[in-house]
Amino acid sequence: MLEDRFYWADPNVFDVLPLPALAGDLKTALDRPDGLVLTRRMARKYFGRDLPLGETIQINRHITMQVTAVLADLPSNTHLNTEVFASAKAIPDPQGMSRYRAYTYMRMAPGASPDTLRQGFKEWVDKNMPEPKVRPEGKHIQNLAGAHQRHPSA
Repeated sequence: MLEDRFYWADPNVFDVLPLPALAGDLKTALDRPDGLVLTRRMARKYFGRDLPLGETIQINRHITMQVTAVLADLPSNTHLNTEVFASAKAIPDPQGMSRYRAYTYMRMAPGASPDTLRQGFKEWVDKNMPEPKVRPEGKHIQNLAGAHQRHPSA
């Protein structure tokens, strides 16, 4: 499997992105290094059925992942260009993460200021990512309410 819609994800991604699960427990699905969550469409594509919990699949021909949850298909107007979430604990070379596309989602405390977060993020990047080749290209903060990530039934 090598999908354009494949992303490595932290185990808590579904705490921030409340997507509807058809099977499995999204709170624990990516806790294991071989955990894999996919949409029903991807389940049908790779396994020929809707709920292949416990089945395994090879990622890039060398990482074996096990299906731990299945999501409802995402709406067509979603910002999320993802249909396969793999546990970030299985990333083969975490030091080489600069070659991966990445989105960072966070839940802000009520009343928190996006402007304060934006400035703090810029300062963190300047301090911790001094080399231009590893710096984030698109540093912007967007309210998820405008990003169309929710499923109509969520």
